[in-house]
Amino acid sequence: MILFANLLETAKCCGVEKIVCTSTTGILEPGMPEPLASEERLASPSQFKGPYKRSKFLSYLEVKKRADTGWPIVTTLPTAPIGPHDLRPTPTGMIIVAFLKGRIPLLARTGLNFVDVRDCALGHLLTMARAKSGERYLLGGINLWLRDFRKRVEPYARYRTPRFYAPHWLSFLTACASETSARLSSNRTPFVTRESVQMSRRPHFSSNAKAENELGYFPTSSIDPAIHDAVEDFVAGGLVPVAAGGFVSAQAGPRFFRIADRDEADPKIAAASTRHN
Repeated sequence: MILFANLLETAKCCGVEKIVCTSTTGILEPGMPEPLASEERLASPSQFKGPYKRSKFLSYLEVKKRADTGWPIVTTLPTAPIGPHDLRPTPTGMIIVAFLKGRIPLLARTGLNFVDVRDCALGHLLTMARAKSGERYLLGGINLWLRDFRKRVEPYARYRTPRFYAPHWLSFLTACASETSARLSSNRTPFVTRESVQMSRRPHFSSNAKAENELGYFPTSSIDPAIHDAVEDFVAGGLVPVAAGGFVSAQAGPRFFRIADRDEADPKIAAASTRHN
């Protein structure tokens, strides 16, 4: 946390007008179908089972400490982003990659809020231009059970969505074996982790109501274009096989930072979009 705190202090000393820190929805109390997760309910430290969420929570505390003294600083809380240019890929992208490679024999009884990464990026610009200092904002898209999400990926796959759910003990043993195998190989990352298995014991659904009301953040109503573009990139990069019928690329134009219809009257957003294109 020392490096993160030093970075914040350096930004302040350099006269940065506003700081937007990207955290994660994982620092919030998990949301069920009712009630959905909201910015109001932070998780307790005892709920963080792995280093990723713990580090994000500690970083948020550094941000809040400075916000309480009047710093112009805001926190964004992205959910599970999906879309193109997922080079690593991220854990969310790995949900698609693993399924397309036939590595998901069973389902987890969980759900996530999936967001098109381009909507999430626009949400950060809206946060920079419109957010109140000291606030935190969820930037999400659509709540889907994992089974329903994989059904949307299925048209690009050679495999069907699994019909049966894995018992928790089996998932946990798989994670232990996967992490052990990864530790023994410097070039391997765990297929599944104990932290992700613990997370999968319940859904993680959330609401965008605050961002909609205060920022004018309105993500697209379908995650399907983001799935298409993510799969197209994974196929092009050789990370996943092409489906039996071949991959047909949509010829739609670039969708990144399409703000003209909704936000062209806001000069701050228009200027930020121009700088990022």
